[in-house]
Amino acid sequence: MNYVADCYKKETYTNIYVHKITPINPIEQWPKTGLEPMAMPPDRAKPGRPKKLRRLQHDEVVPRNGTRITRKYVQVKCSKCGEKGHNIKTCFRRKQQTEVILVFIILKSC
Repeated sequence: MNYVADCYKKETYTNIYVHKITPINPIEQWPKTGLEPMAMPPDRAKPGRPKKLRRLQHDEVVPRNGTRITRKYVQVKCSKCGEKGHNIKTCFRRKQQTEVILVFIILKSC
């Protein structure tokens, strides 16, 4: 019964790999041609956007905390009411104003 092609049978697989493949000699034993050795290909530009920060020279000192400024001591200022400590999205006065408007609309509809 021939359900499988001959190339998938075990006998064919073993016949293919019967011959031993010998490794090549080390580079010292290669015959000398008298020609120059092959050179490396030239460097190409890497894909993508280039890095934003400049690369430091070998004698420059890297800052201990990195190159970014932290916002640890910066206070956020609200553009709606002008107070510090919150922004327009979390402004409590804005929330109070919307609550007053909702109450006014509810009372008006009654």
